[in-house]
Order: sequence, then structure tokens, then C-alpha cells
Amino acid sequence: MRQVSILGLALWTSACATSGALSDPDSDPELREDRAARMKSDASHVQDPPEIAPTVVPPSQTLAPPDVLAGQLEDQRACMNQVNAIDESYQDRQAAWKLLFACVEKGKVTSFDILFEDRWRPFLVKLDATSQAKVASRLIASRGGKVAGDIPLAQKQGIKLFGLAEVIEQPSMHKGSLVLVRAAVTDQSEQGAGVAFELDETTDRAIDYYESSYDSTGQGVDRLGRKLAQDRYGRKYARARSNSVTMPTGRTLTAKAPTPIRGIEVEGEYLFLVRFEKRRPPEDDLDDSQHAVVTVLGAFKPSVDALPLGR
Repeated sequence: MRQVSILGLALWTSACATSGALSDPDSDPELREDRAARMKSDASHVQDPPEIAPTVVPPSQTLAPPDVLAGQLEDQRACMNQVNAIDESYQDRQAAWKLLFACVEKGKVTSFDILFEDRWRPFLVKLDATSQAKVASRLIASRGGKVAGDIPLAQKQGIKLFGLAEVIEQPSMHKGSLVLVRAAVTDQSEQGAGVAFELDETTDRAIDYYESSYDSTGQGVDRLGRKLAQDRYGRKYARARSNSVTMPTGRTLTAKAPTPIRGIEVEGEYLFLVRFEKRRPPEDDLDDSQHAVVTVLGAFKPSVDALPLGR
């Protein structure tokens, strides 16, 4: 009996070993291929995690508002450094344009070439004609208010802006035209909810003159009390001086604003952006004045911040 048990145990052990060898995938090429195929199929159903794009914070969330930032920048160079940084680093041209526009409004930009660069044209063309004329007028005021010389520069850039002399000679053709005029305020009065101004147009002119005097000793001095220069023969002479002065042109205006304009004073001189309404006919045959009736759209003091419409 014991021999039979030992023989049975040996046969059972041998069978298990044989069965294990047949089921081992590493020992059977077909099983290895089958397992590899199953692993490949399972892997195809596993998706890689999505790539996370780097977060770019727009300038509107990292910088001060354009008008605040423009007020903090010192001059045109500082403005353009910041504008270019936003345009190039953030690649946000619209934010760069908003800052440039704010710099112009603050009187920090004085170059036509900068404002009318090709990269800003898509934004400029979206402005209506009045808004385009306002930004050009603000720029001209920042440049010192040389209206006669700067209006052609604005026109060259496609801005529909005219001088008073041109429109007053052809009043029918230019009714409704936008005009930039430099004028002295001779009177202002309330008119309903708005205000009316009487204006005398002025223009800049360079005046050359000599100014010298001699004291009791015969020593030549200039107006500031400085000794005059001497030529090589010891004779005293005065140097030519040149001043830019404003002079009336003879053209006058009655200008009406729908709301009061803060900061306008009688005898002050300002740039007015106006809409031409009509030319007042002469009162008699001896009246050779050229008087225009206009509506005020904006007012600027040369080289000083704009004077906003409204209280």
C-alpha cells in the first residue's frame, strides 16, 4: 500500500510540473505573442494627459489702466518704451494702442510719425471723423499749437481737418467741416445749458528785432543788463533776437458749446476744434470782416492738458 501511494504522488507531481510548463507564456512563443498583443491593445485605450498651455496674463490684468499709466510716464520716450514693450512682449497690440492713445491725450506724444505708424492704422480707421480730428488736434496742441503748419501734416495722414481761412472763403462747400482754430477769447456768456464765446483768430509769427542801449559810461548793455559783445575793433553791437508772437488774423468767430468748458478764461488763448456752421454776412458794404459761426467740439491749451467738455 505504501508503495502505491508513493507511486501516485510521483505521478501527480510530474503531471503538475508538465501542466505548469505548458501554461508558462515565457516558454511558449505563441503565448508570448498573445500576451504582447493584449498588452498593446490595452495600451491603446490609455490616453496621455492633455498638455497644459502656459498661462499668459494679459496686460489689462498686470498693468495700471492706460490713462493712469500714461500719467505716470514722463515723456514721449518713456511712453513709447512702454508701448513697444506691451506690443512686443505681451503681443497685445490693442493694449499697446490704448496706452499710446492715452499718452496722446495726456500731451506726452508730439510726433505725427509715431501716432500714424502703419501698425496703428487699423485702430485709427475705426475712429469716426470727429474722434480722428480730436486726437490730431490734441497732438497739434502738444506740439505748441502751430495750426497753420500742422494742419497740412494731419491732412496728409487722411484726417479731415481744415483751417478757418479755407472754409470761410467757401462757406457753402465747407458747411459741417471740422476746423481747428487758434483764437483768443474776447467774451464768454452762458447760453442755455451751454456757453457762447466770441473769438479772435490768432496765428504765430516769428519777429526778429534788435534791442540795445548804452549806459552813462558809454558801455553797451542789452535788455537784461548784460554787456554787449564787442567786435575786433572794440565797437559794441547788439545781436538779433527772434521771438514767436501771436497776432490777430482779422477773422472772428461766434462759437457755441453745448456744455460749459472748464478752464476757459477771457483773454486766454486756446485751440478750438469746431464744426463750421456758416459765415455771417457783412452788415454793410464797409464791413470787410470775416466772421464765422461755429459749434465747439473740443478745446485745448497749447502744450497743456486738454480742457474737457462738461463740468
